[in-house]
Parts: sequence; structure tokens; C-alpha cells
Amino acid sequence: MLVDASNKIRLILIHSELFGLAYCVLHFFPILLSNIIKNNNYVLIYPEKAMWFNYRKPRPFKRGPYYYAARLNIPVISCFVEMCPQIKNNNDQFKQINYHVHILKPIYPDPNKTLAENNLVMMEQDYSQKKQPMNPLIILS
Repeated sequence: MLVDASNKIRLILIHSELFGLAYCVLHFFPILLSNIIKNNNYVLIYPEKAMWFNYRKPRPFKRGPYYYAARLNIPVISCFVEMCPQIKNNNDQFKQINYHVHILKPIYPDPNKTLAENNLVMMEQDYSQKKQPMNPLIILS
């Protein structure tokens, strides 16, 4: 077994050529996540899958991040970056933007629920709390 993270990533890339990306994600990604968590590190996953330029609302979420949180029995530390335009223009086409960083209540898997129930409930709870009006924790200009 390879020890350092870069070798593990190289191992996955080699296997992805042999077995296909879907196989590697299903079989090796959980092992990598588990090792990262066991070493008291954090993993940042965007549940929306991507960002849309200048789109200010939470997008519908995918279940993947919540599946792995439930599978590994770890909380989701819910965060959201809100883009707020200022009155002042940055140039002829765009206004200056402030970024408000919101850190919300952690979401924990319920030990009495199945994996499928947990990841769906966690996803819905996260999306619901991000749609609520909130005060930013950090404001970046």
C-alpha cells in the first residue's frame, strides 16, 4: 500500500486507465476520503457540482457529498459564499462585488437512519438552511 497522498492519487490515475473512472470513484475515492478524515483533515466538496458566473442563489445540490459524510459518519460543515453587488462599478460592464461567507450549523448523520435516508435528509437540510435569510460571518471585498 502506498503511503503519501500523491502516490495514492497516482495509483488512482493508473487504475482509472485500466478500469475506467466510474470504477475508481466507486472503489478508491471512499478509501482516500477515509484516510484524509482519519488524519484529522478536512475535505471541501461543492454539492452544486460547479459554480455559475454571477449566479447568487444556491443551486440544486447533488447527493454525493452527503453520501460520503453519512458513509463515514462525519458531519457536513455547511458553508455558503454570497456575492453582493455594490453600487460602484468595477468597469463599464460589471459592478464591484462583496463576498459574504456564511458558515452554518453542522449537519450530522442520524445513526437511526439508513445510508440512503441519511444522505437525502442531510442534502435537503443543507439546501433548506442555505435558502434562509442570514447574516454573513465574513465579508470580503
